[in-house]
Amino acid sequence: MLCALLVSSNEATAESFRTVALDFGCVLKVAQTKEEYYDFAADTPFTAIFLDGDELDDNICEDVAKRFNKTKIYLLLSENKNNVNYKFPVINSTNEIKQVFSELLPQFENRPFNILSSIRVCENAMGNDFYKGKRFLAIYSNNITPVVDEILSAFPVELLPDAFDAFTDGSAVYALLDASANTVNRICYHVIFELHNVNISAFAVFTDAITDFENACQLFADLGSYVVKLRLENNNNDICYYNNEMHLLEPFGNIIKKVQATGYKIRTCKNDAKIGALIEGFFNQTQLSGATIVNMQFLVCEILRSAFDEDVLYNNLFAVISSKSSSELKQLLTSVCAKEKIRQGDLEVSSNERIIRQICDIIETEYASELYLDRVAEQIYLSPAYISRIFKKSTGMNFVKYLNDVRLKKAAALLIEDDYPIKEISKKVGFSDVSYFCSCFKKKYGMTTVQYRRAYILKEIEA
Repeated sequence: MLCALLVSSNEATAESFRTVALDFGCVLKVAQTKEEYYDFAADTPFTAIFLDGDELDDNICEDVAKRFNKTKIYLLLSENKNNVNYKFPVINSTNEIKQVFSELLPQFENRPFNILSSIRVCENAMGNDFYKGKRFLAIYSNNITPVVDEILSAFPVELLPDAFDAFTDGSAVYALLDASANTVNRICYHVIFELHNVNISAFAVFTDAITDFENACQLFADLGSYVVKLRLENNNNDICYYNNEMHLLEPFGNIIKKVQATGYKIRTCKNDAKIGALIEGFFNQTQLSGATIVNMQFLVCEILRSAFDEDVLYNNLFAVISSKSSSELKQLLTSVCAKEKIRQGDLEVSSNERIIRQICDIIETEYASELYLDRVAEQIYLSPAYISRIFKKSTGMNFVKYLNDVRLKKAAALLIEDDYPIKEISKKVGFSDVSYFCSCFKKKYGMTTVQYRRAYILKEIEA
């Protein structure tokens, strides 16, 4: 397809060019300033560039020629201007513009199918109402190889609305759909997924609802030019959504990825202020400024699913779909996150309590053996550092002190149960060093093992 650039700040000149370009199926881009034509890569495959000599100075013309040095450049001048010394071919009238297009595209008359021509046919047959309210959808392969049949076969019949019309120029498939952006987005993802399964890399572009026939023609021309750029940069996001001012809106797939990332951050964050900032940042995204309430409800559901679990989502689903504005959804999400974080904190405490009971049970049954923190950690599949931290927080003492405390209580019981030698009692309760055992015992009970046994015997006699 022919692709051309007009550099002019004159709207009348631009309008006359658009009219001619439309007749020739040309994708025409108009740049008024240096910044605008620098938006295009130097190797953008423009078939021709037209410079408005009545509006531009020689420096700008030289700059354009230098930047796009592989492209044919023409100069537009009023018929009364002298053009003897100009470096570029000069065009003075609309007829000459048409002549240039005919030369650039000699096979134009013989082309079997042209999108803009077919649009005009549809317009003549059905009137402007045929386009009004519909969306343009285009599916392109990432290279120039035509894969039209594969693209058409990938369209999901079950998702297509009744008012659906598809056509092709031999390099891509275009469709007019009387459907919401959500529906078109689902169709796009289905088509791309199906093409991926047969090793075809493709991307989709769709627009806002069309207002009239002129809007349809301009949208198609603009989309064609944008696709050239996307292919050159190889920087598409699978699905691109443009509004009718040709501002690229956030691809819905990227929004969902951001939603899931926000949910994950909420899941791992314990600071209420940071969670509040995450929620505020999500709702303040410019890409969501024009989102419908249904879209926002869906995205909030995805946040809940990512941040917590399916149960939390289902428990709050009715409240989400009952919300009538973004502010209500934000307030609801903030409230749910606060409650769930409190519940998670309670669950974490309960979980830690179970772990402490496990550790205490192990100590109670294995105190007489060579019991170390690493060994206990292996048994309950947790790290020694984590066990040490929660154990001290729960019991007020470290693992070794608690273990020794249990051993000493067992030793005290053995001292009064039978006349065991001190060395044997020390071994029975897990102390390998008798001196260390005696030292720990005296520190805990304020007397030696012999004094403890004698005190118990005296107490029994007095009783």
